[in-house]
Formats: sequence, C-alpha cells, structure tokens
Amino acid sequence: MRVSYRLSRKDILRFNVHRALRQWLLWVIHGLVFGFYLWTTWERLDSDSALARALAALFTAALVVLLMLVIEGILLLAVSSFGRNRTVLTEHEVTLTEEGVSESTPFGTTFTTWAGITAIRETRRHLLLYTSPNSAHVIPKAAFGGSSACRAFTEFARRQSTRPARADEPGSSPPGP
Repeated sequence: MRVSYRLSRKDILRFNVHRALRQWLLWVIHGLVFGFYLWTTWERLDSDSALARALAALFTAALVVLLMLVIEGILLLAVSSFGRNRTVLTEHEVTLTEEGVSESTPFGTTFTTWAGITAIRETRRHLLLYTSPNSAHVIPKAAFGGSSACRAFTEFARRQSTRPARADEPGSSPPGP
C-alpha cells in the first residue's frame, strides 16, 4: 500500500502539539507548578476570608500555568516554523509492505520493520506511525483521497504492527531450546 503527500508547517505543528499534550511528564510539571503557586499564594495572602484567599490563589496559579502553556506554544511554533525543515517539508511517499514501512523523499529513503513501529495513532487530520516517542511518519489523511483508502491503509498498518515477528526479522527472539 502506498500514499504520496507533501507535509506543511501546519502538519508539523499539529504533530508537535499532539505529541506534547500526551506527555505525562509535562502534565506532572504543570500540576506541580500549579500546586506550588496555589499554596504559596494562599499562605501569603492576609485576607480573613477563606473564599477570597482561595480565589486569589486559584487565579494566580492558573495564570502561571497559562503563561507556561503560552511559552511552550511559542516554542512549538518556532520549532515547527523557523527551523531548517527542507528535508521534512517536502514530497513524501510512504509504502507499507508485510516487512515494514518505507518512506522516500527527494533526500533519501528509510525503512523500518514493523517491530520498529512503536505506536499507530490517528487524529482528525493525520495518521501517525510512531518510530519513537517523539518521532513519527506524519501522514495527512487528505492524501488518501477518501476515507475508505485511509481506513484500509490504517487497518493494514495495525494488522502488520500487531502480528508476531518472524524469526528472521530484526528484534525477534531466537527459537528456544
């Protein structure tokens, strides 16, 4: 199965946002920062009203976390838009076979066996074939020309990625005694 497409800056930005929102460590850090500012604001306010203290502390902590999210958004936008992305923002051809995933661009070809595909995710606009926690083949669903072609491509990828590895594939276990 094969699909050809050209990635845009929006595709890369959407992938980076999708990936960032699913990183548990990021959520833990935001929670700790929120809790710290909530507690310190609560402790420093001199109001006798518990409601006033709670609202002020909540507002301050939420404002700090919002500021952190804005800064992270700006960084994601900068990484997606201003880097030297000529090898990414180009024509791609992804081919799925029983052996693995091949991606060709004007700059080269890569091949990953199914054992190297760590996750397959879908968003409204993209099919993501992850090769590590932070990188994936980002395939716009619009490249398929129809939902049935996209569905067939995705189902084939899911079937291949969950099948047991053959003994001659890299990453497979040697036969037992």
